[in-house]
Amino acid sequence: MTHILLGINLPAATVVCNITDNLNTRFAYSKTIARPLEQNASNNYDLRLKTIRRALFF
Repeated sequence: MTHILLGINLPAATVVCNITDNLNTRFAYSKTIARPLEQNASNNYDLRLKTIRRALFF
């Protein structure tokens, strides 16, 4: 029989920094679990660089 732990702390955080008016960077972290036959925990990281395009005509 598999024992599943309840009440597990799964934190998540996101930080966004505007480098310029048209460019920002985003860093995200989260902790997740998967519950197949045995419980697995993983730490997830995401780093993005995004450009923001302005409309040519208003």
